[in-house]
Amino acid sequence: MLKEASPVLRVINAEKQFFKPGTGNKEIIKAVGNVSFEVNPGKVFGLIGASGSGKTTTLKIIFAIERADKGQVLLENKELTGGTAWQRRRLLKKMGLVLQDPYNSLCPRYRVNEILAEPLIIHGQVWSASQAESQVREMLDRLELPLKYYNRFPHELSGGERQRIALGRALMLKPVFLGLDEPTSMLDASTKKGIVDLVKGLAVDMNLAVLLVTHDLAMAAHICDYIGVMKDGEIIEEGNCIDITHNPKSDYTKQLLLAATDLESFWREG
Repeated sequence: MLKEASPVLRVINAEKQFFKPGTGNKEIIKAVGNVSFEVNPGKVFGLIGASGSGKTTTLKIIFAIERADKGQVLLENKELTGGTAWQRRRLLKKMGLVLQDPYNSLCPRYRVNEILAEPLIIHGQVWSASQAESQVREMLDRLELPLKYYNRFPHELSGGERQRIALGRALMLKPVFLGLDEPTSMLDASTKKGIVDLVKGLAVDMNLAVLLVTHDLAMAAHICDYIGVMKDGEIIEEGNCIDITHNPKSDYTKQLLLAATDLESFWREG
């Protein structure tokens, strides 16, 4: 019997509170409360919830953009929430992040090859975009983009093409963990499907542990292996994708399912 792979990422009892603006630091908002979950290699974990549920704050805690008030984040059993800035930097190098807006996440002055080469240059793996040419070409192939995009600027790309380049940039250092923050919310339906199919394939091919943050349960049902449903800063239901989407236990999850458009027809076709 094969031994199950250890989780790449573990979030353990994470908590984060903020003071409500305009209350003179008297009223506290619990953004994240006692949240725990794991993300395994080659799998996609979906953190699902409405706006304000705490899912994006959880992602920010994982990437050390926000510091947790309590709890731990472990990457390959090494703690991200503690240690020195240098130690965190070494761990963050093994993590990739793709943000929501493909129009603002890419530098308009850089060509595609420069955008993809930038992480390699920053981390001292190459000295110039020309030195990274073979790796950039390989990444374009992984992104299912032809070589004609190599010298293009972001304004010459569609929204879906820009998001593919943002995804490629996040993967250039061959991370073990990838975080996606509403990566398809600004794209049309057909483009969304192409992006999530690509991510699903890359998770398997690169043995990536992927965390998808989204409000779109229909899309999550198409791509995720496991799902955690967030409400008011807490995970109220968690399980494999089939159980959550076909036999939800909480009324909140049932409401999300009712709000999901074309759950069976569009995302599952093909």
